Amino acid sequence: MDDVKVEQIQPKIVIGFDSINAIIKETGLFLGQPNSVIVINDSIYICDRAINAIIVSDMNGHIIRKIGRDGSAPGEFLNPSYITMGNNQIFVHDFGNGRVQVFNESFQYQSSIPVAFDPRTNSIAANYNSIFLTGNFNDTNLVMVY
Repeated sequence: MDDVKVEQIQPKIVIGFDSINAIIKETGLFLGQPNSVIVINDSIYICDRAINAIIVSDMNGHIIRKIGRDGSAPGEFLNPSYITMGNNQIFVHDFGNGRVQVFNESFQYQSSIPVAFDPRTNSIAANYNSIFLTGNFNDTNLVMVY
């Protein structure tokens, strides 16, 4: 074990850092509390709990647009907690509204699935016919499949 060399890896980009993203000052777009991310083609989709939206960045780290806003209508969010992708669909755990919102790859709203969440939900995943939530439900660590 003494011969193992540990190499520290530095990030290529930092999204949301003013010195790297001068465009933030021009567009007014920013990150509040990013908590989950997916990559689709050449875009990075960042689920941001504090600003109730999905922030989109290019692969160079420049924030280019915001999807959604505060609210409970389709495409609106209240404390979105996780974003994932499966079966060419995007799933956003919209915690405050008690649902998972489903979007196509162009981020057009498709449907909502009502689900019961605990504030201690840890992650979300999806495949062709199920949504998986991990976390603490009623003081028990579980994986719930919808």
